[in-house]
Amino acid sequence: MALVGSDRPLPLTLFILTPMTHPLHTHPMTNTTTYPRFAPGTFFAPLREGHYVGDGIQGILITGEVADAIPLINGRRDESEIALTLDLPISTVRALLERLVELRFLANSRPPAGVVAIYGSNASAQLLALNLFLSGVKDLLVMDRRLVTLADSGGALLTPAEVGKPFSIAVTEKIHEIAFLSRATPQVAPRVEDADIYVSTEPFPPEVEAEAMSTGRPHLISSTWGSSITLGPLVRPGSTGCLRCQRLRVRDNDVHADAIERGCYLASVSQLAPLPLAQLAASLHALAIQEFFKAAASRSLMKHSLVNTVLTITSGLDISSRSFKPHPRCGCTWNQESTPNQSIGL
Repeated sequence: MALVGSDRPLPLTLFILTPMTHPLHTHPMTNTTTYPRFAPGTFFAPLREGHYVGDGIQGILITGEVADAIPLINGRRDESEIALTLDLPISTVRALLERLVELRFLANSRPPAGVVAIYGSNASAQLLALNLFLSGVKDLLVMDRRLVTLADSGGALLTPAEVGKPFSIAVTEKIHEIAFLSRATPQVAPRVEDADIYVSTEPFPPEVEAEAMSTGRPHLISSTWGSSITLGPLVRPGSTGCLRCQRLRVRDNDVHADAIERGCYLASVSQLAPLPLAQLAASLHALAIQEFFKAAASRSLMKHSLVNTVLTITSGLDISSRSFKPHPRCGCTWNQESTPNQSIGL
């Protein structure tokens, strides 16, 4: 991932495309962008004026009708299908894609596919499942069986028609509906044991965290409260610190951390993240998962940006990072692999 801690503001470029003002560029799109998708490290976020696209260093604001094309750049549609879906001239869509190519925001190929088990039942979990499907993840397992309430149908993915259904079934059915409309063919992994990674938009259930540690399954967590997102850490049992290490580090820094955490949680329950922030969180989480599969394919998981690291992203797109070491009192350190860049200490 290209998201790193930085105090620098993101440079913003305003990019307005209309059919009358942006003629078709003369150089053709390459074959690598026939079915365009965003490059690893690039994310987009819906704003009131349009869609922001950036990589943490530079960014661009897409406005006008063509801004609706941004969520469709997912590797499943070519430029003509995007234009047809939005009833736009293909020259307008092509001009947008060429501009994104110039900024190196588009990838050359689809990400490696894998099996992902998703825990959580909030808006971010709904959107994360959708984003992963649209980005080409082969199999999804939505694990939460809690019944959908009216509060869950607030415009993310679910609607009031799904109230009363188990969350996992409701989300899967909606994704299948979208798959039918997009002529895609979803596949369903039969067992959670098939998952390559566990991900969650809420704290993992204790039994799930324990199972992931005992079986050596990588897991990644994010959370969205108020006006900020936390993403990470990516835990690779036997090689990195774990979520318990992180909790122990917090408690070492403040003996009252438990009470503080409970108080912060209760204070923020009534301030759940607005939908645009949940959409941004889902996009960033999906990006991190794509990077996981890419790193796994190249046997370089320890180079993933979220190893022993937590990112915080505010609604203003300010990004900061916090690192922590495996905790010496945590049992996960007993079987740690020795790596050149990792040490265990107080």
